[in-house]
Amino acid sequence: MMFGATALLVLALVGFAVDYNGITASKVKYQAMADAAVLMAAGSGVQDEAELQALAEQVVAAHNYESETLITDLSILEDNTLRVEVSAQKQLAIMSMFGAPTPTVRVGSESPPKGDVKLNLALVLDVTGSMEGTKITTLKSAATTLVDDLDTGEPGDVMISVVPFSRYMKIPTSYLGSPWLEVEPTSEHCWNRLDEDASTGCEVDVDDEDGDMECDVEVYYEVCEILSWNGCMGSRAEPWDKRDYYGGTRLQGFAGGGSCHSELQTLSSNFDTVRSVIAGLDTREDTFIPSGLMWGWRTLSEDMPFTQANTADKNERKSAMLLMSDGQNTRSYGGTNATFNGVFHWNSDTDDANADTAEICANIKNDGIIIYSVAFEVTDPDTIAMMRNCATDPGKFFDAADTAALEIAFADVGKDLAQIRLSK
Repeated sequence: MMFGATALLVLALVGFAVDYNGITASKVKYQAMADAAVLMAAGSGVQDEAELQALAEQVVAAHNYESETLITDLSILEDNTLRVEVSAQKQLAIMSMFGAPTPTVRVGSESPPKGDVKLNLALVLDVTGSMEGTKITTLKSAATTLVDDLDTGEPGDVMISVVPFSRYMKIPTSYLGSPWLEVEPTSEHCWNRLDEDASTGCEVDVDDEDGDMECDVEVYYEVCEILSWNGCMGSRAEPWDKRDYYGGTRLQGFAGGGSCHSELQTLSSNFDTVRSVIAGLDTREDTFIPSGLMWGWRTLSEDMPFTQANTADKNERKSAMLLMSDGQNTRSYGGTNATFNGVFHWNSDTDDANADTAEICANIKNDGIIIYSVAFEVTDPDTIAMMRNCATDPGKFFDAADTAALEIAFADVGKDLAQIRLSK
């Protein structure tokens, strides 16, 4: 009798452990279903509760690999948060023999609907010479689709800046006279220009981002022009070259010494303006990723030079940056002249530029900004590693090997930003 009682007790204990583990495993599985369903519903833009319920049921059914009998309930809470509950009667394997009732396993997940989380986003986009042709066309399409995905229809919920970069950045000349800005005075600038007619053995250098001409015998002539500042921005002297705010040290605009194009657009909730800026992107010049990062960061900052992020609801807003580049840094920090108090990007030290990129990425993330990074048809392993490390986490890095992958990467970023997080 004692043996029978002991055996029964042992069986009960084993049965409890087995059934408990089974219930725990089911909860984990159902939680994943509920998470997927609520995120899909929240990001769909659908407003009708019945349609949202049907959508949630479809997602749960698609993840119900064991064909269990599941109940999916979607509800809209008072603050418009969506809640999805997944439940099922869990048949006990052993404890039912001891008279234990069949338990109901129930889990829930909540998410704000698309548009409820306010967002500031900087699109930091490589528009160097190597992006010419199909690549820039694809970038414009992908970026426009991302903007469309974030268009909630509620003015001000999402603000977007467009920061096209190459070796330098160009800002609107309307900022001339701002206390934070110092520009090179209008003056004569002279430089040497290749005389292709007088040179011999000339052909386009296909390895050069701008496709410049190279000749066996090069002949140059001097060109001099009176140049005024047209929006081109160099860097401040260290350590201010890695600080986003004004802080009493003025930012530097130059008139001669390099070219820039595709003007920066500060944070705007006018999506038509954002789309127009993207459509007008042009390609030119070499790559200096720190330039794009710094100015993208500045558009998200509440302090001068740009203050569009200093809104009444700033504490309720998320800030994110999408960095896209198609190649390694080919220019680096360095170079001055007698009339410019800043620093040019004349040097070609890739390792130095990569180190600057890494430091700036770290500073931006420390400022609470989420970074997504996309390497577009990049083959250099050091650059890929740098872009991956720049992202907030590995899941926010995309190695886009071709134009189709670029479209997919931007779409994935758009979905992540639209859904943004599970609130509970």
